[in-house]
Amino acid sequence: DNTATSAAQAFAVRGSPAPDSLDGIDPRLDAGLNWQQCRRTPVDFNLAVPDALEDPQQPVRISADSFEASQLDDTAEFSGAVALQQGNQQLFAEQLRYARGTGELDASGRVLLQRPDLRIATGQVQYILQNRQGSAQGAAYRLPGIMARGTAQQVEFIDPDHSSYQDITYTTCGPGNSDWLLSAAKLEID
Repeated sequence: DNTATSAAQAFAVRGSPAPDSLDGIDPRLDAGLNWQQCRRTPVDFNLAVPDALEDPQQPVRISADSFEASQLDDTAEFSGAVALQQGNQQLFAEQLRYARGTGELDASGRVLLQRPDLRIATGQVQYILQNRQGSAQGAAYRLPGIMARGTAQQVEFIDPDHSSYQDITYTTCGPGNSDWLLSAAKLEID
């Protein structure tokens, strides 16, 4: 469809690959999601997502192929198969810089951020674990609670319940199926 093609071309023109193409996307982005139908009926947006926000003081667990830590500024840099988990939040990346005191992280290289309410696959993300604020560019996203997906040139994680998307596509059709596709300059989700 021309809209999907245009969206893919728009991402390519801006210097980023189309994030919702199947090449290079972490397969965990769609793991456990049932994309059996492309809905043409109204969607119930009041679906509960269990434990969307847990205690932000839960321990952070990080594994990686290698790491370097600095006691001076309480930061650590991880590389190679990085996996971070705090409660029900998970992040996978090739590189991660994490500031323990603030919970701020910068992740790059095939990043996948998973929360019960949202999944983001991107090349780079800045994120604060404690308040779930941050940003990503050139992202493919999934909203598991309402079985929706799409792409966005810019994503802002405003707080645990709100996010804002720029140059976005949105559909409830499964990957590879865009029978209907909404394109918008901006979309806010709460």
